[in-house]
Amino acid sequence: MKYKVFSLCMILLGFVNINSFCQQGPDDPSNSIPKEISNKLKWLHGTESPFNISVFDSRAFALSMVSVTRDPDVAERYNKLIGSNGKEFIEKHPDSMRGIDFNNTYKLAEPFVNGPVFVSGRMEEKWNIYLWDESLYLVRSWTGALIYRVYITLTANSLAIRKIEYDGAHICSDNDAMRAVDFLIKSHLLRSPAVAPLPDDAPRNEIGIAMYLFGEYGRLGFFASKENTIDAVFRK
Repeated sequence: MKYKVFSLCMILLGFVNINSFCQQGPDDPSNSIPKEISNKLKWLHGTESPFNISVFDSRAFALSMVSVTRDPDVAERYNKLIGSNGKEFIEKHPDSMRGIDFNNTYKLAEPFVNGPVFVSGRMEEKWNIYLWDESLYLVRSWTGALIYRVYITLTANSLAIRKIEYDGAHICSDNDAMRAVDFLIKSHLLRSPAVAPLPDDAPRNEIGIAMYLFGEYGRLGFFASKENTIDAVFRK
């Protein structure tokens, strides 16, 4: 996944002055992150990890961040998007489209019906997901950009992926697309503990990883890894 600097300002509620943080820019955000947050950002290995793989723990950052914008057009677009039923995306394809066959099946506690299946409830949630005619449309909640179209077979108790289309200008590889879609289905649709994928070009320092995760997945980006996140198992 191509790591991009997000122009939308993010602040730590109660800790960071928005004006100084936004003016400073993303080159060295570490000075704006309080130690009580940054000290909790770390890799968990072995029995420390709540999963069967090593993961980066970004919970302290994800739960402390607030997304803000000074652009009224952005706020208006966000409010319009969260009120949409997603019909405008039917039969649409991501820009710079690439496709990959991907077979994976998920158990459902209850059947899904056409329409919105996940809608951002706050600006810290970065995705809207719509189901129409056995296609899932995974859309950025701030911009309305269609990043993934996922072709599925749906039954009363299962969701099986057949194929993924993705925006090749935003996603670097088939592997990144498969891992991201798997995470979004587990975390957003199924509300299951899941590990977000870290692409090869993600930041390497702790603050950078945390900011990347929040920009990509918002408050649901608790854990991340460069390992095989699709087969990651949560230790109950």
